[in-house]
Amino acid sequence: MKSLNRENLIYVLIISFFTIFLFYFTKEHYFWSDDYGYILGTKIFIQLNEKGIGITDAVSIIWPGNHYVPFFSYYNQFMPDRAEHFHLIIICAHGLTSYFLLLICKEIYNVKHFPLLASMFYFFNMGINSAAINYNMLSPHIIVSLTGILSIYFLIKYFKSNNRIHFLLLQTLFLILTTFNFEISFLFLKIIYILIFFYP
Repeated sequence: MKSLNRENLIYVLIISFFTIFLFYFTKEHYFWSDDYGYILGTKIFIQLNEKGIGITDAVSIIWPGNHYVPFFSYYNQFMPDRAEHFHLIIICAHGLTSYFLLLICKEIYNVKHFPLLASMFYFFNMGINSAAINYNMLSPHIIVSLTGILSIYFLIKYFKSNNRIHFLLLQTLFLILTTFNFEISFLFLKIIYILIFFYP
């Protein structure tokens, strides 16, 4: 157990370093293009109406392009007004996703060095993540990945803990948040479906 905790601590330090590294090299970040409608538009709407977007409001919003994204509509109002600060939160979410991927790999396939390599591969795989990291409007893909990975993690913990109900409740919560974000969420629905029916 002490060895596992030490490994996790070392990984947290490693991923924190690389999160700072990634932010430093992508910090020249500005709101542009769709950011004006989706991100700054939300801020302007709230200022004009002098009240925030409630949960019932978020559920009823249909964004341009017929995007139905209630979770994005709700949490977007709490994101920073400055593009650099907004971007920092997204980079931190990306690092946190990588950490939980490490924990998932340890739960299901704890071969020496594999969890570390898998999580670092995810963190640095710009073929998957570059657009979302470099373009604030695509940041929901990072948030979807975080909530989706958390949903998978708590599902695995549920299976391995003799079906403790609090893990199932957490899994359900993060699955709902994932589903009601952008369309990439359906990838995680497929993964969870496979895990439910084929997990050993």
